[in-house]
Amino acid sequence: MAQIIKHRRGSLESVASATKRSGELLVVTGSAGITAANGDSLLFIGVDGSTVTAANKILQGTSVPNLTGASYDTSVDGIPFYDTNTNKLYILNKGGNVEIKASANTDGTGIVSGSSQIQIDGVTGFSTFSSSVDTRLDGLESFSSSLGDGFATDAELTAV
Repeated sequence: MAQIIKHRRGSLESVASATKRSGELLVVTGSAGITAANGDSLLFIGVDGSTVTAANKILQGTSVPNLTGASYDTSVDGIPFYDTNTNKLYILNKGGNVEIKASANTDGTGIVSGSSQIQIDGVTGFSTFSSSVDTRLDGLESFSSSLGDGFATDAELTAV
């Protein structure tokens, strides 16, 4: 038996009231929240009579869509969006977009690579600690620079 695949075109606001037949394509060509500045279009695939799933790549643009209004449904939940102005990644959501914040994975060791950038805010006593370490280092440097040729090297000890 031949299958008929239908597709519909319209605004994102119309997805909420659309019948979402299995396999049907719903092409969103705009809305108040999706514009040329943030992606312009979306593609949904019907799962059953009431559910669709997004089938597009990561949207990107200069303006993060605000899809929290009453005219949207949860079909927008989970669509990734990259804001090219702020270099931030969001997951779009009817209840409010979620910003994805990445952090270094140290596998619980707390070890930070020398190439990682860290920021210390509000640390008290840091300048006191630094000056005490500086004093100790000055002492070690002055001792090691005073060592003269009177000390034997490893090679000289081995020869004896």
